[in-house]
Amino acid sequence: MKAMPEILDGAIRRAVVIGNGFAGAENQCIGLVRALGLSNRHSLYRVTRPRGGINRWLRWLPVSLHKKIEYVIRKLCGNSRFQTSKGISDVLEADAHHIATVARETFRKDGPLLVVASGRDTISVASSIKRLAPENVFLVQIQHPRWHLSRFDLVITPRHDYYPLTPHAQQQIPWFLRRWVTPWEPPGRNVVLTVGALHQADSTALRVAASAWHDELATLPKPLLVVNVGGPTGKVVNPPIEALAMELKAQIIIKMSSFNPLATILSQKPMDGTNYKQWKTNLDIVLQFEKLNFVLTTPIPAQPAEDAPEATKAQFQHEKEKANVAVRCYILASLASHLQEQVNMIKSGAAMLQTLDGMFATSSSSAR
Repeated sequence: MKAMPEILDGAIRRAVVIGNGFAGAENQCIGLVRALGLSNRHSLYRVTRPRGGINRWLRWLPVSLHKKIEYVIRKLCGNSRFQTSKGISDVLEADAHHIATVARETFRKDGPLLVVASGRDTISVASSIKRLAPENVFLVQIQHPRWHLSRFDLVITPRHDYYPLTPHAQQQIPWFLRRWVTPWEPPGRNVVLTVGALHQADSTALRVAASAWHDELATLPKPLLVVNVGGPTGKVVNPPIEALAMELKAQIIIKMSSFNPLATILSQKPMDGTNYKQWKTNLDIVLQFEKLNFVLTTPIPAQPAEDAPEATKAQFQHEKEKANVAVRCYILASLASHLQEQVNMIKSGAAMLQTLDGMFATSSSSAR
């Protein structure tokens, strides 16, 4: 097996990326290729499965067998009954024999070919390329292939893939299932462990993004907290972005103490029931500073008139919901864990405080 330093010292000047049609897998491959300085010297191929109709029930099969079964079904039942999608037409299907042949024929001129693949469906094609041109290809598989790691020059996988081998995991896995849980052995010399997934967010990409978003973000108050939300996946075509956004707001506001120094008075000593009076005083101070104390007042601020424009009504409702989420999260973030569990399901900040009042206001007065 060729040593990894050969890639880094310029021995490899070209690459082939083998993807499976999913951005999460392909972006990891392209991120590695970019980091090696091969952004403009790589080709993208894909291993695609037949899709549509009965094919969704065959995804557990190896790709080659899946395609053969789909071919037979087409012959028996006709194309019109089992329509399939062949994927994106401008990306070539990965052909192990073709790629291996190119690697051998151009070796003297261009040197070894770096093949980077990711995803379960790419394992067979990628390992076949290495088998057909062992002296002309350096093969990197991203994501743990689960077995036959010796077929790859390098395997790049997150550290958590080896969690099943830890003592804690071994205690959780029944003994009769351990032989079926991979990996079975500690990482070898050809395995590189990462903290998370590879990506394309290098310094160049960040500079380009900063330039593209500059005008839109320049007028917003600072500091900014940017959250990237993933798009559709194989199982979720239209993710519930609105619900996810509300949950993200809750998590973001819980961390607001780093942006608002005054909020630290709530986090210094979580409310555990014995310090209710002081906690409520601190909460009032923070909410007044943030101009959120109206959420807890009765009656609530005057709503727009009946004949007000719909946009005005919608804006009022949006601001009201936004303020309620903020108050609710300030309360939750400053409670002891056992109290968080008791009131977490209450969706109104005012109702949450009323519940806590009923639990602790009397006892707090008695203690005085």
